Amino acid sequence: MDKRLINAVAGSGKTQLIINQLSLNNRILIITYTQANQESLKRRIQDKFGYFPPNIHVFGYWDFLYNFCIVPFTLVPPKGWA
Repeated sequence: MDKRLINAVAGSGKTQLIINQLSLNNRILIITYTQANQESLKRRIQDKFGYFPPNIHVFGYWDFLYNFCIVPFTLVPPKGWA
């Protein structure tokens, strides 16, 4: 899977598609909106490989924005975060 955005209605098989295409050979970043889906993805990845591979990262939308879009450009974390 190479730089893909998957956007579809609930129940269309997005998560299963992602799980089926995971590999231990590539760095993978998965960003999801809900915390429930974030936990579901982590559990299904662990079920697939028997452990959670270090090359796969699952972030919630807001965690991703904070860690990759806000923190690198601030000297002091915003109030309420940290």
